[in-house]
Amino acid sequence: FSSFSSSFDYYRYNCMTNYQLISDVIHHRPTS
Repeated sequence: FSSFSSSFDYYRYNCMTNYQLISDVIHHRPTS
């Protein structure tokens, strides 16, 4: 299940990144 685990981590990382970007837009903060 190594491929599944890595893909899951990649998906989770993308979710967190997208959430951060959305938060930045909502709060009008410059993305660093």
